[in-house]
Amino acid sequence: KILNELGVLNDLRLIRHNPIDQITSPHHELVFFNEIDRTVANFSKMFPDEKRNFLRFLGLVLENDEIKIISKLRNRTFLDILNTFFTNQRLKKILSLPTFGNIGVPAKYLNAFTAIKHYRSFLIDGGYYPEGGIQSLPDKLLAVFKKHNGVYISSDYVKKILTSNGAVVGVQLSSDQVYKAKYLISGCDS
Repeated sequence: KILNELGVLNDLRLIRHNPIDQITSPHHELVFFNEIDRTVANFSKMFPDEKRNFLRFLGLVLENDEIKIISKLRNRTFLDILNTFFTNQRLKKILSLPTFGNIGVPAKYLNAFTAIKHYRSFLIDGGYYPEGGIQSLPDKLLAVFKKHNGVYISSDYVKKILTSNGAVVGVQLSSDQVYKAKYLISGCDS
């Protein structure tokens, strides 16, 4: 939606990878495909006794009513959710790997809402990648920025941050060039 509003989406071709992701463990290889039916079929081969539970879990992941999701998941961990849907301990460990790997928090500490949103955004409706590589996205954003008279400066140091009444109003660069603006965005580290 944001890329569309900025006018970037028309110039940016997104490719969707298939499969989207794959979880490999010593005993199983769970593959997430673009098509839910293929994902369920792959899952069902490995965990036939948990197929019905997996479909119920996907129902939660695909729920569109945000209020309903928040009320269901409030004050619950992702492990709580996995325990609610599944009985197979190995499966629960496998399903907790993507959130641990990407968010960096074990299922027993991870907020359930965050985990379910991660599943939806990255594993069920994920796999989108800009044609030409990821650099094409910032290149397109920069083109829109410049089109709207934005000034992009790289490889120069800020010598001084200019303020007025406690608010930042601009910068003076090491070249002594001064840039003043109503809004200033800094993409730098500490």
